Amino acid sequence: MDICDMLQLSRTSSNTCLKTKKVNRKIYKLMISDPKLHDNNLITEDPLRQVYVIESKADLDFIYSSIKRVYGKNEGMFSSANFNYWIRTFCEHQKEQEKFRSIPYANSEELHHLLNFINQSVIVDELDLLIHHNSLFGDYKSILSHQMLDNCHDVEIFGPDFSLRNDEVNILLDRINLSGKLSIECMFSSSFNKEILFNIPQLEIWNALSFTLQDVMNMNCEVIILQHHILKSLDINRLIHYWLAGKMPNLRRIRVNANPDAKMLRGIVNYAWHPRRRPQVFRDGLEQLDCENGMDIVRSDGRIATLLDHNSFVDFLVWPHSSL
Repeated sequence: MDICDMLQLSRTSSNTCLKTKKVNRKIYKLMISDPKLHDNNLITEDPLRQVYVIESKADLDFIYSSIKRVYGKNEGMFSSANFNYWIRTFCEHQKEQEKFRSIPYANSEELHHLLNFINQSVIVDELDLLIHHNSLFGDYKSILSHQMLDNCHDVEIFGPDFSLRNDEVNILLDRINLSGKLSIECMFSSSFNKEILFNIPQLEIWNALSFTLQDVMNMNCEVIILQHHILKSLDINRLIHYWLAGKMPNLRRIRVNANPDAKMLRGIVNYAWHPRRRPQVFRDGLEQLDCENGMDIVRSDGRIATLLDHNSFVDFLVWPHSSL
C-alpha cells in the first residue's frame, strides 16, 4: 500500500486512521512543491501544488536515467534547469501509470494536515521544499516550524520578479537544518548581505549579477552554481589559481553559464583525460558527467580537478580521493 492509498484510508474513520499511523513504512524522498505561475507580475495558483512521493532510491535512479535518455541529448537544455524541475516534470507525465504518485493540497492548512499524517505514518529519508517566495514568507511561513522540516535536504525559492531580504533568509536558516542545496531564483534586495549564504553546503543562484569574484572566493560551499553572473573568463582563471594555491578546501564543484576560451586555463598546466589518472564519469549525487573531453589540472598535493565544457555551461570539478 503506497502513501496515497494510506491517506485515503485514513480519511474513512478514526479507527482506520489510527491503524495507518502504525504502518511505519519508509519513503526515500518527498518533494513539497508550490512554485506558482507568474506572468507579467500576475500570480496565479499553480497546478503543481503537490507533494511528490519517490518511494525508493531505485525509483529516483530510474527517473534520472529516463530523463537523461529523453532530454540529455540536448545538454544545454538539460543543464539549464536543476534536477528537481525534471523530477516534477517526469512525475506529472507519469501520473496515469500510477508508479510515481503525488498528493495535491490546496492551502497551508491542508499541507500541515498532510505533513502531520506523513510524520506519524512513514519514515522519510529526504524532504525537499520547492516553493514560491511569496508563499514561503507569506501564507506558508508556519510550515517552516513543522517537525518534518527540521532536517530539510533541498530548498528552492522561486520568484524571479521578487527580491529576497536577509531577514527572510535568517528565518529560513534558523528554522531548518539544511543538509543539501539552497536554490534561489529571486533577485536580491539592494541591502542584502551575501555572506549569510557563504556556508550553505550547495548554493545555486539563478540571478547572480551582484556576486563578485571575491564573493565566490570567500564561499565555503561544496557546490556553487551561478547563472546570469558577471564573471569573465579571467575570473574563472583566477578561481582555478586560487584553488591550486590550496584555497576553498571544501569545494567539489563550480558551474557557471559561460562559453569557455583559452583565457580560463592561461598559465595553468593541464592535461587531456587519461583513464589511469581519474575515471571518465564524475558523479555528483544522481548526476553523472562524462568528463572524457575535460581538461585535467593536478594540484601539488595530488588533488585532481577537471574543467569541462558542455555547450553554454562550464564545470570545474574536484575529484574526491575515493574515486582516484
